Amino acid sequence: LLHMKNPDRSIVNVYGCADAGILGFETPLSIFLRRHAQKNKELHRELFGEAQNLPGIFQYNPGHVFFEESRGELILTVSTAAPLVRYNIHDIGKVFSYKEVLRILKKYHLATRTKGYGLAAWHMPFVIVKGRTDVAVTFYALNIFPEHIRAGIEDHAASKFLSGNFFAYNKTTNHSRVQKLYMNFELAPGVKPNKAIAQTIRKTITEKLLKLNMEFRKLHSILGEKALPLIVLKE
Repeated sequence: LLHMKNPDRSIVNVYGCADAGILGFETPLSIFLRRHAQKNKELHRELFGEAQNLPGIFQYNPGHVFFEESRGELILTVSTAAPLVRYNIHDIGKVFSYKEVLRILKKYHLATRTKGYGLAAWHMPFVIVKGRTDVAVTFYALNIFPEHIRAGIEDHAASKFLSGNFFAYNKTTNHSRVQKLYMNFELAPGVKPNKAIAQTIRKTITEKLLKLNMEFRKLHSILGEKALPLIVLKE
């Protein structure tokens, strides 16, 4: 979007939390691996399992933070002002050692190509981050996760109108028998709310929910239009 010549060497995502600060960061090597996983279904499955969206992949300094997996969640130990020991922030993910990733690269004949992306320089373990287990909107007993909504607004048809900030909530009526799913979106600077924008956002989000959320797909087959989110636009 910024029309940069080398965005993978100019912009990186970082992984962190308020409790422990920065935990991991993208490297040219992790970006290379993530992009190839997007193209190769087998590689995607090996790294990310059955995740439908594209998870984050970061490298981290094991001298700063120690990651473990427990029941699909990431557990971290880090020395902060108040030391955190086997601390669970309920991120869903997986940990790979450098040797495990090297084996995967060789398996998919990518090891030689990654030499130009710092295979030797970034000699650190990897952490996969898929999302959160404790952040979701409950709607007719199913969970709507933030990453499913974000996938919808990352569509270019919708993203050009929005700042990226949103929140979703459920309202019940008729003595809790009828539920409505509301999604509030902040518009980009200078954009005024109108029905056409709301309809576009509703369309892209519904498409992603039907694709990514099996429970929503089933609910939609039963309720039809009543299962669709109600879009609220905020300047």
